[in-house]
Amino acid sequence: MTGAAEFRRYVALALALAAREFPGSYRGNVSGVLGAVLIPVAMLATYSLVFSRLIPVGIGREGRDTDYVLFLFCGLIVWNLFADVIVRAPALFRSADHYVRRPRFPRSIIVLAPCLASLYRSLPWLAVYAAAHVVLGGGLAWSAIAAVGLLAATALMTLGLALLLATIGLWVKDLAEFMPPAVTLLFFLSPILYPAERLRAVDARLLELNPIASLLVAMRSVLLDGELPSLEIMAPVAISTALCLGLGVFAYRAVHRALPDLV
Repeated sequence: MTGAAEFRRYVALALALAAREFPGSYRGNVSGVLGAVLIPVAMLATYSLVFSRLIPVGIGREGRDTDYVLFLFCGLIVWNLFADVIVRAPALFRSADHYVRRPRFPRSIIVLAPCLASLYRSLPWLAVYAAAHVVLGGGLAWSAIAAVGLLAATALMTLGLALLLATIGLWVKDLAEFMPPAVTLLFFLSPILYPAERLRAVDARLLELNPIASLLVAMRSVLLDGELPSLEIMAPVAISTALCLGLGVFAYRAVHRALPDLV
């Protein structure tokens, strides 16, 4: 099989596995695939009720409650893509041992497919945010188009970290049990509920050592501020994405031939 044919087979397998996982998340729901849109709409409505009526929070220049709803929802678009995969990453190879043991099966797809599926799921969230921004905050700037590219960068970073965690999980069997509390801790140490400046005022390392923080800041720049991120923002995004992807690929390539014996 030629290199081009092998690549086409790899892409086709990745897309097929990701497509199977995506509708599977909503299988059995009354709304079916519409759940992909109805869920973020319901979440947005809940945030609007909580932060406009029950716990009013003003964060924008004018201190409006709706500004905080958009601020929070914008951050969750990136966070949900990232956390959905990371929280289960250590068990991905072990839970797919039937694929791992297949000869000539490209095993990296076992990690790539959930990342693609999570990327698919983030797009309806982005669409719901865009609609809410138009209704609550006025029209979107043209820079919002860059949000799709930032989601792709988030998926690449997630892929790298997931490959690393899935590889470590082959030896540290109980790593999966530590991921939910670890991801919850990372949530509260990320600029999701509050601006990055508040974390920086406490300790700048909370941002510098957080792989997802720069992407959250960049996403808010294109969606909330209506401008393309500056080089000061994009440099950490590029470095974090390249570093995470590099570490993940290195760890996977070091053990991929031995995977059938390790699961």
